[in-house]
Amino acid sequence: MTILGLIGILLSLAGLFFASARQSQPRAIFAIALILLHIAASIAYYSYAQSNPSDAFLYYYDPYRMREQDFELGTVFLVKFVYFLKLILGGTYLDYFLLFQSFGIWGVLLLFRTAQEIHDQLGQRPSQLSYLLLLFPGLHFWTSALGKDAPVFFAVSLAAWAVIRLRSRILAFFAAIGIMVLLRPHVAMVTIVALAVTTLFDSRSNRLAKFGLLAAAIVGIAYIGMTLESTFKIDVTDANSVSDFLATQQQKGQNTQGGTMVRDASFGLRLLSLLFRPMFFDANGLFALIASVENLITAFLLGFVVINWKELAWLSRRVFFVRFALVFSVAMILLLTLVYYNVGLGSRQKVMTYPALFALFIAQWAFHRGRVWQRRHPPASELPARPEHGSVATQVSK
Repeated sequence: MTILGLIGILLSLAGLFFASARQSQPRAIFAIALILLHIAASIAYYSYAQSNPSDAFLYYYDPYRMREQDFELGTVFLVKFVYFLKLILGGTYLDYFLLFQSFGIWGVLLLFRTAQEIHDQLGQRPSQLSYLLLLFPGLHFWTSALGKDAPVFFAVSLAAWAVIRLRSRILAFFAAIGIMVLLRPHVAMVTIVALAVTTLFDSRSNRLAKFGLLAAAIVGIAYIGMTLESTFKIDVTDANSVSDFLATQQQKGQNTQGGTMVRDASFGLRLLSLLFRPMFFDANGLFALIASVENLITAFLLGFVVINWKELAWLSRRVFFVRFALVFSVAMILLLTLVYYNVGLGSRQKVMTYPALFALFIAQWAFHRGRVWQRRHPPASELPARPEHGSVATQVSK
């Protein structure tokens, strides 16, 4: 490890700035623990990449000499960017793992802050369960390597956090879109579409604000559509072009060997595989067993959301960021399901949905806890109800 690796570690520690709007000793200790866990995951991923196929090898060693190709968004851009850094700063393979993992921990710490702000908006104390979600092994492992996953995860986390107070954080939202466009333009398109749909169905936004956001969304969608066409040869306005691209992605799966394939499966089976595999019955190693535990927890969390769908519907009608998180999560999961063909790839790519999914669950869990509190503590006839942090319904209605 050289000075570049130390810079990566220092950048990780700088992420404490994202951790909390109101810093306290327990929150600071938990944030530092998250940083140390993420650095450990990066070193573990580096060790794993020494003897297993990894996209990081492509970005660092550039075996196909992509640095000499014409500029393209996505993979070619990142290869050129890493090559430029190596010319200027040098650095070992491990150094670039430690450098890029800093983006991942920034995203995790933004989720930490998002959870706090969601509880504040809903008038509830932060729950331990909300913070324990940030210890998901996959959340740290897949965002700790050299590659596109860590910065894109940070961008999605930044967008989710910005939407909570969009008017004052609009620049942060645009910065998130910019990162997505450079690395995964289709994620940027899903994000902008989610914002447009959220705005369109917001009854409390005035017409001028709606018009401005929708106009910006249309311009953004048009621009990203052009970048997708130039980079991936997809015309998003042509159904045949889109279907050809999806068929190509499926063909990749047909040409890939291994027991984790989902060949010729129905859409529903691919969806379940994306969300919940590997599961214990097809786990073939320690990493797969850990992922199985994580997927089992995910199944319980999504089960809670589905069982309490009426609460989610109530929140999504009244809370802007909840509606955004719902639209983004559904759209992103459906898109990933369409191109899904491999369990390993699915486990890595679905991490892009975690910021919105976590925000969605945390909001619904906080709201549910508030309703349970009110049922258990009905107001006395002579006194109004006064939960310690205010009524959830009252806070949301504001």
